[in-house]
Amino acid sequence: MNHRSAGRGGFSLVEIIVALVLLSVGLLGLAAQAAVIARSAGAGDVRTRLAFLAAAEMEQMMARRSPAPDSSQTPESGFRTDWRITTGRLTEVRLTVRYERGLNVASDTLITLLAW
Repeated sequence: MNHRSAGRGGFSLVEIIVALVLLSVGLLGLAAQAAVIARSAGAGDVRTRLAFLAAAEMEQMMARRSPAPDSSQTPESGFRTDWRITTGRLTEVRLTVRYERGLNVASDTLITLLAW
């Protein structure tokens, strides 16, 4: 006679496989999210350095009272800068910085209006 004891249960093989698949999908989602967060943190670092570069040059322009970037300054390593200055009632200073982000080249533009 083959009797199963009452209260003695367990998990079937199908339930274990389903649980493992769900756990795997969740872990893959977490790994993908970690990669996105790491890329975002790297982009924030680049943009912070870009803002400091632009702010330093703007302060020097204001100190010289000249709406022209200091040509003796070289940009921080890894950045290529392009200054466009339009004078008028207000002086528009447009700084475009190109930099490598992974395998691509990205760019950010900062625009400031100065009243002399």
